[in-house]
Amino acid sequence: MEGEERIECSAVGRGKLRRAWSQRFPQSLRISSANMAESNSPGLSSVPDVEIDANGLFKYVLIKVIDPSNENTYKCIVRGFDWANYHADIYDKIEEEIGEMRMKTECLGGGRIQHDRLAKKILVYGYSVGFGRADHSITVEKLKTAYPDYESITFSNDGY
Repeated sequence: MEGEERIECSAVGRGKLRRAWSQRFPQSLRISSANMAESNSPGLSSVPDVEIDANGLFKYVLIKVIDPSNENTYKCIVRGFDWANYHADIYDKIEEEIGEMRMKTECLGGGRIQHDRLAKKILVYGYSVGFGRADHSITVEKLKTAYPDYESITFSNDGY
């Protein structure tokens, strides 16, 4: 949103967050599915877009994975797991895995996913206290691609 300030957070060590205020970003620089520079990079293509638990209610994070050879080349991935007590627990694990592949990451925010495998429905909502609210519309687009046979994949910006 015009004139909105954004907090960028990244995990430093297990569960420790480093916060830095960023400058105001014009709408054209915000990440959206319309302006993502997805790549044919072998490194990026080896990272699955979506990895979430098969069923239940759990925390998730939206992560930007950046090709180190060209910082303008990246993709967004969704990770959500029942085992995580904090959104930072998920980000720490994924940051380490992606780092071993020599790529960079940036946490774009988080929320919750209610996944009902039997009803073939997914609801994305809420926010992360540490990372802020992810752009749930990007998350939903990724989930729709990963679960094309689902009846309903939606989001709400309400709730925690």
